[in-house]
Amino acid sequence: MKLLTKAELPKAIESITKRGRILDTDIHQAACSAIAIKGEQGDTMFINRLYLALPKGTRAAALTAWLLEFG
Repeated sequence: MKLLTKAELPKAIESITKRGRILDTDIHQAACSAIAIKGEQGDTMFINRLYLALPKGTRAAALTAWLLEFG
């Protein structure tokens, strides 16, 4: 792993911020769609696949809480 310089670090952080927002939007859209399919057809496959697709950590924990609240 290459350590970033003081000059490189702000650009890397901004990139993470931008990609994080895009990923959050994609996860929300997929979660709403998966809940809709579960409600219409009783199929939980997409909820399970979405959960398993997330890296373990805060997003997986947040999705679990969100699904329990709204699903």
